[in-house]
Amino acid sequence: MDIKLKFRLLKKPTTFIILVLLILNIAQFYYIQRQASGTDFFVQSRLNRDETLSKIIYTYKAMLDDKSISQESKNSLEKKLKEEINTANMENKVEVILKGKGFDDSFAAILDNNRATIFVKSKHKKLNSQSAKIVQNIMMEAANIKDVEVVEKK
Repeated sequence: MDIKLKFRLLKKPTTFIILVLLILNIAQFYYIQRQASGTDFFVQSRLNRDETLSKIIYTYKAMLDDKSISQESKNSLEKKLKEEINTANMENKVEVILKGKGFDDSFAAILDNNRATIFVKSKHKKLNSQSAKIVQNIMMEAANIKDVEVVEKK
């Protein structure tokens, strides 16, 4: 594949957006994993997720408002935007349920449609196999994701 063809692929709005979103998701995950432990980790992680989602929505909105983009591309963008918003809603839902189950705090990161990492904090419970199983079951019920890594953060 020559360089001109590669550049033309990047000019397509859908290809470009998918590439940007992939890079943002990967960067966000690695940033989250390197954060310090404690409450600041959970607060900062949620703020970062919300900021990233806002940027994604803004980018999609700008592209959807562009009159030069074909209807087919707009339909594809709308579908991807709905998926991003749905993922964020599932992550929030899992965090709320975990709070209700007695965990002090949590942060759920759905990495793709098949994998997720959930960071949990609990002063009263030590994360053991039983509580990890509860966390995994909540993710399974909320998002139908079976491959769930549970990480305890103090």
